[in-house]
Amino acid sequence: SNLAAAYLVAVKRGYPKGTFPGWHIVARSFAAALPGLFIVVLILGGILSGIFTATESAAVAVLYALALTIFLYRTLKWEHFIKAASKAVRTTGVILLLIGISSTFGYLISLYGVAELTGQMLSQVTSTPWVIFLLINIILFVLGTFLD
Repeated sequence: SNLAAAYLVAVKRGYPKGTFPGWHIVARSFAAALPGLFIVVLILGGILSGIFTATESAAVAVLYALALTIFLYRTLKWEHFIKAASKAVRTTGVILLLIGISSTFGYLISLYGVAELTGQMLSQVTSTPWVIFLLINIILFVLGTFLD
């Protein structure tokens, strides 16, 4: 597990042990983290109760987190918000571009009958299901190498 790996690395590198801050500070830190931890309850509770879908729960969680950072924690500055929004727009643009290209690629494969031609080619090579399965995996591996 990650805990064991972190322990082994810490022992090997000789990291110093920290002092326990006390239960009072642990309780205060936990109480300060409770509004942020409520996001999990908000997402799961909303989905399981049928109030909103998974996508809607993501939007609600973002709005809740945004409200927390602006009004309760007061750590969000306008420059940070603009930078985060810009990064989100770029990421969304890349994802939508990939979806559009893959949709076009799938349409062209369907239009030219690549699946049927591949099936005919494989059935001419062998009729053993395991060999066909292996050949399909090899083809997907090679195509995935170039498409990635």
